[in-house]
Amino acid sequence: YPKPWIVFAARSNSHANRTIPDGSLRSVAKGVSGGTCFWAANHAPAPEGFVDLGVRNLDSLIRYISAADLYVGPDTGPMHIAAALRVPVIALEQASSPELHLSDQRDFLTVKRPDLACLNCQHVVCPLPVDKQRPPCTEFDIALLIGAINSRIALQTKPDSVSCVITTFKAPAERINKCIAHVLNQVDEIIITKDAGGIFPNGLPKHSK
Repeated sequence: YPKPWIVFAARSNSHANRTIPDGSLRSVAKGVSGGTCFWAANHAPAPEGFVDLGVRNLDSLIRYISAADLYVGPDTGPMHIAAALRVPVIALEQASSPELHLSDQRDFLTVKRPDLACLNCQHVVCPLPVDKQRPPCTEFDIALLIGAINSRIALQTKPDSVSCVITTFKAPAERINKCIAHVLNQVDEIIITKDAGGIFPNGLPKHSK
C-alpha cells in the first residue's frame, strides 16, 4: 500500500461523545492527498476509501499502530497506544481534550470546533438536550481535519523540511508571538512547548503551519 500509512480508530467503545461518525470519515478519506487510510475500528466494516485491518484484539491493534506514519482519532485508548509508540497523532477534541493526556507526546495536533463552547466538558454522557448518540462535539469541520492530515503528510514526505521548537517557561504570549513572527517564513513547522507547569499561554496566533 502506498505510504504514508494513516491509521484511523474512529470511536470509543464506551462513550458516544468520543466518536467520529463513519459518514464523515468517508469524506475525509476522499480528501486525503496521498498515502493509504487504514480502518482500525471493529464496530463496523471500513467505509469507502479505507483498507479494513480487521482488528479483533489488542495485540494486532498495537502492531498496526506501530507501523503507522500517522494516527487519527478521538481521545480513546488507541490514541494512547499511538502516543506511547511515538507515532504522530492528530486527535479530535470532544468531551475530553487530548492535550490533557498527551503531555508526554511531542508530535500531536488537536483539531476542534472553534464555535463549540462545551468542548472538554469531561462528561461521560452529553448533558445537553440532544441525541445522546450524536452529541454536538461529534459533528466537526471535515475540511479542518482534512487540512490537518494533508499538512502533516506534506511535512513528513518533504525530505528537506525544517522544524522550529520554541520552549517556554512562564513566557507571555507577546514574547512567543515575536519568536513566531521571526521564524514563520523560514521553517515548515513550529512546535511550541508547554512549560513545566503544563501552562500554555493564551493569545497565540493560529496558523496553517
